[in-house]
Amino acid sequence: MDKKVRKSTGKREKAEAERQAPLLSAFEGVGVRWGARKGGTVTGLTVHGEVISLEKNDIVVRNRRFPVYQVLEALDQGVIRGGTGVRVDDIIEGMDRYLEYQGRQGEYWKSTNPGAGNVIRDIHRKYIEQMDKPYALYYITSRDTLEDVLRGGLAKTKLGKFEVLDRTLAEVTRRKEKPVILEIDSRKLKPYLLKEEREGFYSYGEAIPSKAITELPSFDEYIVEKQKEESI
Repeated sequence: MDKKVRKSTGKREKAEAERQAPLLSAFEGVGVRWGARKGGTVTGLTVHGEVISLEKNDIVVRNRRFPVYQVLEALDQGVIRGGTGVRVDDIIEGMDRYLEYQGRQGEYWKSTNPGAGNVIRDIHRKYIEQMDKPYALYYITSRDTLEDVLRGGLAKTKLGKFEVLDRTLAEVTRRKEKPVILEIDSRKLKPYLLKEEREGFYSYGEAIPSKAITELPSFDEYIVEKQKEESI
């Protein structure tokens, strides 16, 4: 194998292992023992001898596949039960509860107002207005890359004002993905490297340092906070 190819493959595998590490550790805490990594897959056993696999960005149990970030959230929230002797059934039942809750969360406003579509659009608009700051630019990425970006910065890319990203956010939401919205503090950038490409969109002439980057709450998290406020 070519030396450059080996080096590139090694970096990719290392980055993948770092992304998977939090979930491997979390499952070790509930009794799962992991075997050796083969490619992008790690296979383990529960204390009951049941097989569980981590395939790149998904946990796989009995042909059910769940994204890593969802499983971590479910573990953090205590939705997956079983303590230190978790079973595959506990994982599947817990993830079904988690996904049901996520669905209810998305339907929250529909259940309280017959003009639900307009209500959701209004809340989305308020969310955008609250998040948008005059000195900031924004970037949408996947949760899989978040840790690397917050630690090492963001490579050259296109940025936008929050308002102009509205259509992108709506599209991502329709695909039921969970986007990560990054706020870039332009006061921490070199102004001569920042260029407006077209109205509302900018490019930056070098990598954006991590000190200028902050993760914003997602629209889902914003809705949850609104629910809490109404229940007080």
